[in-house]
Order: sequence, then structure tokens, then C-alpha cells
Amino acid sequence: MGNKGGHSGLFGEYCKPKLADLMECLSLDYEYTKAEGDYLYYKKDKNEARVLDLLGGFGVTILGHNNQELKKEMAKAIDADTPMAAQTSVRGAAAVLAEKINSLIPSKGKYYVNLTNSGAESVEAVLKHSYKAHFDMIRRKYEKITRELNDFYYRVEDSRMYVVLPESAKSKDLEKFKDDVDEYNLSQFESFQNSPVVCAFKGSFHGKTTAPLKVTFNKTYREGFEGLSSIKTFFMDIDRPERLAECASGNSIEFLVPWLKGNKVELRAEKMTKVIAMIFEVILGEGGIRAIPVQTLETLAAIHEQTGVPFIVDEIQTGCGRTGEFLAYPQTPLKKIEPEYITISKALGGGLVKTGAALIHEKVYDPDFGLLHTSTFAEDELSCKIAIKVLEMLSRDNGKVMKEAGRKGAYFLDKLESLKNSSPM
Repeated sequence: MGNKGGHSGLFGEYCKPKLADLMECLSLDYEYTKAEGDYLYYKKDKNEARVLDLLGGFGVTILGHNNQELKKEMAKAIDADTPMAAQTSVRGAAAVLAEKINSLIPSKGKYYVNLTNSGAESVEAVLKHSYKAHFDMIRRKYEKITRELNDFYYRVEDSRMYVVLPESAKSKDLEKFKDDVDEYNLSQFESFQNSPVVCAFKGSFHGKTTAPLKVTFNKTYREGFEGLSSIKTFFMDIDRPERLAECASGNSIEFLVPWLKGNKVELRAEKMTKVIAMIFEVILGEGGIRAIPVQTLETLAAIHEQTGVPFIVDEIQTGCGRTGEFLAYPQTPLKKIEPEYITISKALGGGLVKTGAALIHEKVYDPDFGLLHTSTFAEDELSCKIAIKVLEMLSRDNGKVMKEAGRKGAYFLDKLESLKNSSPM
């Protein structure tokens, strides 16, 4: 409930007409005029009324609306004429924020922090990085095999050796055979280039920009935009994590390499997976606020190295203290591994600034990525200073705020379970 009317007519006329109609149908076409702590305020007749905000900005307001300490930090930064668009410079606040984030991750390795403007951009960034890293690996293999194919051809030609080509060869001419193998290998390379595969869970939600949308399960969001990205997503049942290995082996390309067995030419197939990453939330957000089963996470941790598929742990809703610790995954069997990628956003901005981060482990990091993925407003000093303050507040007193979030979450979960058991559907 809020100020019914207000600017709702203008919102419908100039912003989102269909959403405005829907809000009106649901009697939610209200305009809040103030936000403070856990409450939203609206005008009721000539008075001010308030409602308890249980939505929390979809996970943004862990410190409440317009937190006074954060407001003072923002005012301090503005009064100090903090540069907010100092492009082509060393961004000191971004460096401090990245160091602080690393200090809160229980990892032996370092994470490079690529700051973003939102959770969706964070996911976009890690998908771009995982694609490029895999693309470069496959490209190097393709180029190596192409050189070997040419070397093989010239070696046989120069020796004037009589060779027997494989029965499957379309032509018995050696040069034509070489060209056919080369064309086949190129088609395999392009097959990956044009249709990389990502594994995700049914019920997943990772954002609404182009690439994140392809790994979001809700078909309503996806179907009108499927052709904008070439990513092919393999959606797995939440209780079938072993299918990750099936996906990795079943979605593959193969390069053919000729070699001599006596005077017979044999072809050896070298396979490479088209799967660039497995992306998942530890607790499904739009998938029903549903925790991934412990057994599923145990299996993922066990097969992580075996499959060779990089993990993207999406902590956009669960991160920044919302489950009792800075990140949710270390509270699960996934603590045994160090995910290649982690995404955070939402609560990182403290409800005052729009910011996010794509965390990329040093074991997979491509140094060129910091030049290839940039954003005008990412790394701005004001947002970084606020985010640093947010992490400071979450961490102080031995993480008191985060622990309190965990305690209250457990309390509500217990009460909701009791309600469900007492009132079965």
C-alpha cells in the first residue's frame, strides 16, 4: 500500500504501461514517498502512514532503507568532491574494495574483482570470461592440429611415400583428403564458437540481460529473446547433479588428426567439451526460495575437478551476509572447492548505490579481460566507498549483523516449517 494515484498515471503513460495496468489490477499502484529502516512510507489523506517492507528490494536492504551511517559516508564523499568519473586512472577505492572482498572469501587463491553496475552485468561478465577462456583453449588446440595436419601432408608428399587413405575418406587424393580433414576440423571449431553450452538448474534465475537470460529457467522471460545469444543451456533437475558429467561429455567437438600406421593413414579423434561453465545459486531465488539439497552440492563438489567444468556460483541474492556469513557457498559442501567464478551485487550497494562484482579466480583469469570488459560507471569512487562501508559494517563486531541475519533467517524458517506442517495443502 502506498500513495494511490500519485504519478502512477505518468508511469503508465511514459514508462511501463502493461506493468502499470497489472499493478492497478492488484491494487499495488501506490507511490511511496519515504523509506527508512525496515519501513516504507506513503501519504494517506493528509497524513503519513507506513508499512513494513518484507521484500527488502529483492535482497538489497540488509542494512535497511537509507541507513544513517551510509548516508553520512555518501555525504562525506560528495562534500569532499570525490571524483566519480575519473576515467583512464587508477581507481583507488576500487582496489580497496577488491582487497576487502578477497579478505572475506575463505579461499587460498586470489579472486580478481571486475566491478559492475548490477547483478545481471556481473553474470554477463563471468559468462563472457568463461566463454573466452574456453574459446582460447579450443582455438589453440585447433591451430596446433592444423599445423600438424599440414606438416603431415608435406612430410608424406616430400617423401613420395605411397599411403593408403582411410576407407571413410571422400577422395583418394592426398591433398583433397587433407583439405577435407581441415574443413571438418574448422566446422567443429565453428560449432563450438557458434553454440557454447552452459549447464544450469531448472528453476534458476540469473538476470535479464542477453546472456544471463539464456541461463534463466523461466521460459516466459526467455522465449521472446532466444535468438539474441548463441548460448545453449542444459537445464538439469536439481536432484540430478551427476548429469553435469553427462552434459560435458555429450556436448563435445572432435578434431581429427592423421597419423601413419605403416603405410596406412589413420585418423585419431581428439575430443573437447563445448560446456564453458556450470552456473547455479546455492539457494534458488525465483525458483521458490529453495535451498539446493546438501546431497546435490556434495556431488557437485566431488565431480568439480573431474569434469573440468568451471563453476559460477551466483551469490547475488545470497551474498553480503544474507545467510549468516559473507557468502553462502562456504556454509555447504562446496567449501571443499574454490569456485572459478562468484557473482555478488544487490546488498553490496547498501541500498544507496548500484554496484556489483564479478569475481574471477586467478587459476582461470585472463589478463586481457580487464581491457575487454569495461563499463563507464563501474568502479566509480562513490559506489566503491559506499560498498567498502557496507562491508565494514557487516564485518564489525565479529560479523554481528551477518550472524543476526542468519539467526533471524533460521527463526523464520522454523516458524514457516511449523506453519506448513500444521496446515498441509
